Amino acid sequence: MEDIKSNEILFSYKKCLEIGLTKSIVAPLISLEEEELKKRLQENKKLIEVFRKCVNRVGTQLKKRYIFLLVDSEGYLLDILYNKKIYKDITKLGIRRGTSFKEESCGTNAISLAMKLKQPIYLKPEEHYCDIFRISHIDGTRTKTGYGKVS
Repeated sequence: MEDIKSNEILFSYKKCLEIGLTKSIVAPLISLEEEELKKRLQENKKLIEVFRKCVNRVGTQLKKRYIFLLVDSEGYLLDILYNKKIYKDITKLGIRRGTSFKEESCGTNAISLAMKLKQPIYLKPEEHYCDIFRISHIDGTRTKTGYGKVS
């Protein structure tokens, strides 16, 4: 597994270089238009409700900084729950509903790799392509819904 992950990280870095993505971006480059975001939020309303319920239970047990992101099957952020102590960090990173976590938007990251490899991925800060994520340890995990969709 570690070899596959290492190879995929290198392949992803190469892709980022080829498309001209700079490591110093201050926020992800791609976001949904407002109307498309509203549509996706409505389509995933039940999933978002379950996500919030589960994360709120877990979040009360966590003492440290945390951010939970729910993305759709295309890598667009549907919801975000976090420790309120880090709110400023989130806005500085440009992370909000509709943000894309595809490689072409924000480089090599755990979410795009988990979607590509169809398995849980953990990235250390230094394994992220773009500097905006090099401050975080990130786990990415796919979730299958009752409707057969995977996020």
